[in-house]
Amino acid sequence: MPHEDNSIPEFAQEAVLLLESILSNVHRDKMTLINRVNQGELFILKFLHSRQEPTRPSELSASLKSSTARISNLLRALEKKGQILRQVEPEDRRNVRVTITEEGSRRIREEVGYMRQQLGLVFTAMGAEECQAFLELSSLFSELVKTHMEEVNLSPFL
Repeated sequence: MPHEDNSIPEFAQEAVLLLESILSNVHRDKMTLINRVNQGELFILKFLHSRQEPTRPSELSASLKSSTARISNLLRALEKKGQILRQVEPEDRRNVRVTITEEGSRRIREEVGYMRQQLGLVFTAMGAEECQAFLELSSLFSELVKTHMEEVNLSPFL
């Protein structure tokens, strides 16, 4: 349901400022976690962990909406860390299948646990009623982003 209101652009500006404030208030040591997420490794590990079957890099690229070159670089880094295993298909040596290792699964459990713990502290401070409102609005926001972001040209920012 569209909302025609002249204050909407102001809300968008406030949202940008709020996100900037949140990121600037995160302690520098915690930025390491955010950087790891932004690098894409956790997205790949989480995808492989939930999939629980060998996956082609092209499937990762399509699902994560990232270039095959970017996926290849991330897979190389994860393989060096022992968090994934890349295996060539015997029937067609041009195809590679990727699986998560126990080390990769351990990392996902630890990272997700840490994020839940940190968010739990914030949500405890917010209280149940505010958390419920936040989750409902976040869910609505997420759905609207999916619907409308294709209409928005973000290329000037990329």
